[in-house]
Amino acid sequence: MKDFAQLRAGVDAARAEYNQALEAQREAHRRYTGLPHPDGSQHVHQVNENLRLALERYTQALRELTDHLLKRM
Repeated sequence: MKDFAQLRAGVDAARAEYNQALEAQREAHRRYTGLPHPDGSQHVHQVNENLRLALERYTQALRELTDHLLKRM
């Protein structure tokens, strides 16, 4: 079982990964929106998928930390 410090580090890492994926998505939408299919749309699709996966990991890390904290109460 992970301790608080490990869980917190997991949340911090997942948040950083999510923020990077979010910035990549924003950049892709600025850069590739309007390009002929599939040049732009495939790249936008990929960064959207990366963002979705990063959000899942971030949500899971938050859930694990919350569960840990609630068990200590």
